[in-house]
Amino acid sequence: MKLIPYEQALNKLKLDKKNPINNNILFNSRLTPSWVSGKDFIHHFLPYLTIKIDSREQDDWVKKICDYYKISNELAVKNKKEKTENLKEGDITFSVHFGNKVYDYTNIVAYERKGSACEFYNNVLADRERLENEFDRQLQKGYKKFVLVLEFGNKIDDLIDYEFSFYDRNGNLETKSCGQTVFATVSSWTQPNKYAFDLIQCDTQSKDKTQRTLARSKLFWLMLFDMYYFFKQEIRLEAQNLINTKTNEIKGDWYMYDCEKPITENQKEIGNKIYVFLVKAHRNVTKEEICAHLGWQYNSTSDRKIRDTINLIKKRRPIVATPDQKGYFAPTCKDDVERCIHQWKYIDGIIADLEATKKPLISFCSRYNDK
Repeated sequence: MKLIPYEQALNKLKLDKKNPINNNILFNSRLTPSWVSGKDFIHHFLPYLTIKIDSREQDDWVKKICDYYKISNELAVKNKKEKTENLKEGDITFSVHFGNKVYDYTNIVAYERKGSACEFYNNVLADRERLENEFDRQLQKGYKKFVLVLEFGNKIDDLIDYEFSFYDRNGNLETKSCGQTVFATVSSWTQPNKYAFDLIQCDTQSKDKTQRTLARSKLFWLMLFDMYYFFKQEIRLEAQNLINTKTNEIKGDWYMYDCEKPITENQKEIGNKIYVFLVKAHRNVTKEEICAHLGWQYNSTSDRKIRDTINLIKKRRPIVATPDQKGYFAPTCKDDVERCIHQWKYIDGIIADLEATKKPLISFCSRYNDK
């Protein structure tokens, strides 16, 4: 599908670019790689970007580089009073703040840092089950993008012979190689039919402080460009979807089909707002996001109200529930057919299970009806 250009997409979506949150990004520095350039990246992405870093990260060099370049950043901290949380998965994510809309990719995009070969080697050999369980949760939650950020080696086949040093229990310095095991594991995890990770790699292990700082700066900008290209595609898809979607669908009118129960005017109004939001977003949207869009506080009551309204919409328009049942997606074009088929098969499975539970009930009733 041919998409409209990024800047044109921003204008089509009427995103307010008047008050950027990053006004004075520093580029005339020897730390900045020469390839950090591009009008859209520098003028239409970086000024609105906020990097979110999990507060449990022990090495805070990403935050330090954000501060150095004056790029907005915040720590994800668990605070019951303010109802904030640590990042559920990964160490880093991001959001993009325009004057009239915020694109928050928490629980949608995650960057998992592995700061040393020793750490990752132990993850793969000693802690593999826990790590893969975490990756399975990401798949179940419908993450759109997960990136493994390795701070050792500069390309994947470097892992085969990459050596690292560590102190054993007796305080003796030992050297090991990552070997075929780590290389094979990463190669497997990046496959589309496994975990479909993206991989960003840059060796930051130099003992020379200047070289280590330069390497970390390079890795930092590699991550930011990765965020940019993901966001750019999301915006272009959203804008193109807005162009392609029929006028009556954008306005809602999902309630026009006949159904067994009458719908109140209030239900129509709320349903239209939710459906339009889903269509325009054209991505997995959580119930928390829907609440924010409606100006509601998220709680058990609003959760139930959203579920009830979505159930009404589902009977009239195609809606796909996310695998964790915490969000929804509105199919609008040919590219969404496969997701609809998966949802269709999932519903067939539920129907089959319910039909199976009827048989014992029918059998029980038949015994007494025969008498």
